[in-house]
Amino acid sequence: MKTNPLKNTLLLTAMMAFSVTVIAQEKPTNTVTRHESYTSTTKNGSHEQIITDWKGKRYQIELVNDQLTSFYIDGEKIASNKWDQYSSEIKEIREQIQKNRIQAEKDREQARKDRAQARMDREQAQKDREQAQKDREQALKDRQQALRDRDQALKDRDQAIKDQQSAREDKKKTDDIINELVKDGIIPNEKALRRLTITNDQISVNGKKLSAEVLKKYQEKFNLVSDGHKSQTYMITRDK
Repeated sequence: MKTNPLKNTLLLTAMMAFSVTVIAQEKPTNTVTRHESYTSTTKNGSHEQIITDWKGKRYQIELVNDQLTSFYIDGEKIASNKWDQYSSEIKEIREQIQKNRIQAEKDREQARKDRAQARMDREQAQKDREQAQKDREQALKDRQQALRDRDQALKDRDQAIKDQQSAREDKKKTDDIINELVKDGIIPNEKALRRLTITNDQISVNGKKLSAEVLKKYQEKFNLVSDGHKSQTYMITRDK
């Protein structure tokens, strides 16, 4: 099978041209991809130098008081009589750099706000941690106090039970003594008793002193004998 060299060459050239066209279309055409800009102001005016990549080319621009004084593209110096041909590019470059500066200033301001907010967040987080620690300490104190309160409540309940038991025993002893006084004929009935006093040395009913034999009987029967040298007095008093 014969081939046509000229036809193949033309086809390959067309394919390469198409590839270059696609690449050119995909590449940004209006973005300052990298730039360095220096501006200084003196008593004699302003001096600005710009080195930037723009539309696939390297631009070096120098201006004094906004007037172009030096211009290079891809390292090639452009003659001053051709500067007007590039006025639109230079204007776009300077405008884009100004936009970049404004955006950079906004970014710096936002970064400053973010740092300030982050600092406040850290301070608040520290306060929250300190408050949480205080809350934990207070909760621990509350639990400890609750345990003490519960222990005291148990003690109070036990004491109340003991007091109730003692009160029942005291009432029973009082009733037994009064019944014994009625049984012995010392008083006609329980309502007749106004005052009973029993000490280590004597017994009296309604102010009347009774015999030593009666004292001994009631001391032994109702366990009213003093413990050692401690004096003991048992008394019942009723309203008329």
